[in-house]
Amino acid sequence: LYYTHGGSPGRFGGIRRIRPDGTDDQAVVSGGFGDFAVTPDGTGLIYAKGGVHDKFYFQRDLYHYDLATGAETQLTDGERPFQLAITPDGNSVIYARYNLGESTPSIRRVNIETGEITTLKDFTPDYAVEGMSLSPDGSTVALSIYRRGGYSDIYTMPTSGGDLTPVTQDRGTDTGPRFSPDGQYLFFSSDRTGVYNLYAYNLGSNA
Repeated sequence: LYYTHGGSPGRFGGIRRIRPDGTDDQAVVSGGFGDFAVTPDGTGLIYAKGGVHDKFYFQRDLYHYDLATGAETQLTDGERPFQLAITPDGNSVIYARYNLGESTPSIRRVNIETGEITTLKDFTPDYAVEGMSLSPDGSTVALSIYRRGGYSDIYTMPTSGGDLTPVTQDRGTDTGPRFSPDGQYLFFSSDRTGVYNLYAYNLGSNA
């Protein structure tokens, strides 16, 4: 298991790993990180890390970390990512970014090998992206989106870009979407009953 640790006396903050039984807790890479994910083949990490950009700005970018060699490679420059998901083939990272000087987010894809960046969707100022997950086949991205007026709902969108399809439309706070391993269900957390619980949405029957 990999997790982020904010730091404590005698321990630097960063990404750590631990066995499921709680043993062998050790540091992997130190620093201040945003979102991160393990590559599908288990050989590396992709994470958002802060650094100096264009001499005067401190902002996050995407990096690849090789778990075998410890080599770190910067993937983007000045992108300001805050959510990310690696495609199942391990070739690309889909991420949300803050647009500099604007309040609107975008969803983008970067090719890990070439560095080519493609914009999948630009949002209006009424939207804020709060969570992201990719389907096992890589065709669909699930998004947790906050809309002005106090609406937090789950949507899906093709990873090629396109329109949003609502999964929930209610006054509850619906967040944290995750696909089941077979891609048939979308799990999320909601406080629609007054307390947070986990829910499953069947993508085949839309229920």
